[in-house]
Amino acid sequence: MIDLGPFLAGAPDSLERTAGQLRHAMENVGFYFIVNHGVPQQLVERTFQAAQRFHAQPLEGKLKLKIDENIVGYLPMQGATVRHSAINTNNKPNLNEAFFINRQLTPEHPDVVAKKPFRVLNRWPEDLPSFREDVMAYVDAMEQLGRKLMPLYAIASTCPRTISTKPFASRPMRFACRTIPRRRLFRTTNSAWPRTPTPAS
Repeated sequence: MIDLGPFLAGAPDSLERTAGQLRHAMENVGFYFIVNHGVPQQLVERTFQAAQRFHAQPLEGKLKLKIDENIVGYLPMQGATVRHSAINTNNKPNLNEAFFINRQLTPEHPDVVAKKPFRVLNRWPEDLPSFREDVMAYVDAMEQLGRKLMPLYAIASTCPRTISTKPFASRPMRFACRTIPRRRLFRTTNSAWPRTPTPAS
């Protein structure tokens, strides 16, 4: 577990110390949890509630926003298969469902007008009040946090600590609200989506 509090507060030597913890986690553990990240707990809870409201809808309603070629929209349960190896041919469909969105763009955005792949308008449910606002507020908070963490990743990976975050302002970003069966619940801490468990069958 990495405490971001001292680093975000600008405490002396906290940049190098926290970056060292990050490097250790990524090289020796493979994942990490963060605390004191500055994201309001109320916002986190509101986002979980938004994900629950979306996935509680009838399937036919969610399928109106079924995922498209730009990976925007609803991915139903067992709608995809992650293949880990060419040797293992017995992979089963994923037991999760998700609602994918990209960085919010406008119809006038040059990439939208040019119909560039993965640079399209998000698709939102029409009958879920405040869903779009709640999700985008969380997405904005996660992006801001990610930008704040860039110096940590730079030092942890021995890159210049002055690495710029400007390239990330215009490149595609993808987020998802997921739900997975309770019996296979897991967490990832480098993701930008809440995961909502569903009752085990």
